[in-house]
Amino acid sequence: NVLIYFFISVSTSLSNCVQAILLTVCALAASQTIHKEMLQKILAAPMSFFDSSPTGRVLNRFLQDLQNIDNFVPNTISDQIMKTLNIVTQLSLIYI
Repeated sequence: NVLIYFFISVSTSLSNCVQAILLTVCALAASQTIHKEMLQKILAAPMSFFDSSPTGRVLNRFLQDLQNIDNFVPNTISDQIMKTLNIVTQLSLIYI
């Protein structure tokens, strides 16, 4: 009986590690893609944009958007996965 609980604990730990690694890799890829697209758009902007917008404001907006992606996307994805699995588990318990 104790061996079953041990395997359940180990599998839970491994799945949590895989989830953390997968979310980190996906968040990094999303951040790199958004950064690349934002940089291309800014470099393609006309000079009148830079004349009318201060450099600090452009840089602040750029960094703030990337920070929001880095901080909120992994947590949101993780929460959505957990809620979906929770619903699937509850429905399977109801129908079994």
